[in-house]
Amino acid sequence: MSLYDRWSEFYDTIYRRINYEDECNTLLKILRENLQITPRKILDIACGTGGHSIILAKKGYEVTGVDISDAMLKVAKSKAFNENVNIRFVTQDMRNMKLGERFDCALCMYSVFPYNTTYPEIQQTLNSVRTHLEDGGAFIFDFANIGGMRPTPSTYCESFEHEAGVLYRLGRNMFDAESNIFEFNFRFINLRRDGSSELFDETHKIRLFTFPEMRQILEQNGFEVIQGFSWDKNKTDLKPLTRENWRILVVARASK
Repeated sequence: MSLYDRWSEFYDTIYRRINYEDECNTLLKILRENLQITPRKILDIACGTGGHSIILAKKGYEVTGVDISDAMLKVAKSKAFNENVNIRFVTQDMRNMKLGERFDCALCMYSVFPYNTTYPEIQQTLNSVRTHLEDGGAFIFDFANIGGMRPTPSTYCESFEHEAGVLYRLGRNMFDAESNIFEFNFRFINLRRDGSSELFDETHKIRLFTFPEMRQILEQNGFEVIQGFSWDKNKTDLKPLTRENWRILVVARASK
């Protein structure tokens, strides 16, 4: 069983606080006002269970969602069917996509891009994205900022109610200053109402960046950075980024 098999089962329960409608409206506003792009075809990279893809498809855009996990896409396809929207979902690695077409815009949301933890992986992903964009096409994504990191190690406990019971997530975060790798270590305890229970562990690793570092990386790999925004809380009233933001939204354009 892969990491994302269990993740897919509880992903929408854990992240149901995300307002995908607000986020999509903001992203479309950025395309119009900051990039002067009216997209027709949108690529949703690492689309997960389809939160953004489905909203965008319901708004009339031609959406392709790519994810490395069959299990996540199974959930996404079921949700899209229930919402009566047509989305092309493809199981591929963002570092080596082969979709046979180009898009007006590519999105990679919820700090998935930083799962590329080495420079060769970053280069592979940016080359893969660039290959699938029209000249001047938009690339919008978010990343975790070093300046916004809280002291580690840190521990916490969260609970999430679901149809069959309650899921508890115990977290312990670690940061390696030499590699800039931030590690999320999770222990999940699922208590079902029928009295049964299960326990499983997950580890997620992402690389932290600064905005100047990310700008340099993008410019070295065929992109022009247009702007950066704070992406911490309010997704409808964008604020200028600061060095203390934990999550930063990057708005870039494929160089012509």
